[in-house]
Amino acid sequence: MARNAYCNTSRLSAREAVDATIVCMGNVLFDASVSNGACTIQDLLNAGFTCAEIIEHIEDAREYAARRLALQDA
Repeated sequence: MARNAYCNTSRLSAREAVDATIVCMGNVLFDASVSNGACTIQDLLNAGFTCAEIIEHIEDAREYAARRLALQDA
């Protein structure tokens, strides 16, 4: 799934864009995990995230995805 399917950060402030990137990346992680059992770095690159974005935001995105998974399982 391409990143643009999840978010468009072009009209957001810097802080909002970071938050949106984390949510978008988290959604990619969640969707790939649900459908494939895991999400790889290549999945994130294919979704349009840069290496720098992945390095910077992966931990927060993982936490977001984990919260979504926990809500789904509740």
